[in-house]
Order: sequence, then structure tokens, then C-alpha cells
Amino acid sequence: MDAYIQVIGEANAEAMEELYMQRKNGVILTEKLDAYFTEKYGAPWIAKGEAKGIAIGEARGEARGEARGVGIGEARGKAEGIVIGEARGKVLTILETRFTKVPKRLETEIRKMTDTVALQSWVAFAKTCQSLAEFEKALG
Repeated sequence: MDAYIQVIGEANAEAMEELYMQRKNGVILTEKLDAYFTEKYGAPWIAKGEAKGIAIGEARGEARGEARGVGIGEARGKAEGIVIGEARGKVLTILETRFTKVPKRLETEIRKMTDTVALQSWVAFAKTCQSLAEFEKALG
């Protein structure tokens, strides 16, 4: 009972006591409480509650959406980083296998590349180029 009286402030304690007792006895009060508050305080009371509920719902939805977006972005970034790292490793492994030692400047150039399409073409070219100089020249 005290919670109801605190919520409505100067409400008629007898009417609230009756509603509270009905609630205790299992009577659904939503319509009666809405009618009581609408009669006592009018439509602004309902509008204020609706606005607060909408604001809370929007904030929760936005937080959930943001968390999902961050998670998806992190997963995509991690996956792309793995693909790029593997492609760089393939290029270097092929060149080292075919030509024994890859110059540091060429290795640095390969490790800087972040374009997966370019790296895939470098993998293919590393398999067929005739020399490290030809490979390096093709990189531009």
C-alpha cells in the first residue's frame, strides 16, 4: 500500500486501500488504476509515463544495437587481419623458398600491404616470377 500512496502523492487513501486489497485478492487492476489516475490527474499522467517508457526502451535498444555492431565489427576486423597476415606470410614464404633471401626493404613493402586482393595477386606472381628483381619491379 505504501508504494502506491508514494507514487500518487496526495491520493485518496481509502480508494487506494480498496484497490490494493483487490490486487491482493487477485483482481486485475490495470484498468481500474488507469481510470483512477486518469480521472485524478488527467491525460498528462499517462503521456508522461508513456514518454518515459519509450525513452527507456529506445536507450536499451540503442545500447544493444551498439554492442552488437561493435562485436560484429571486431569479428570482421579480426578475420580480415588473419587473412591479410596469412597472405603476407604466403608471399614471403614463396619468395624465400624460391630465392633463399628476401631483402629487408621488399619484406617491409610486403608487410605494409593491407589490400587482400593485391596480396592474393602477389601470391600468384611470387610463384611465377623469374627473380626477386622482377617481383619487386612489379610491385611498383
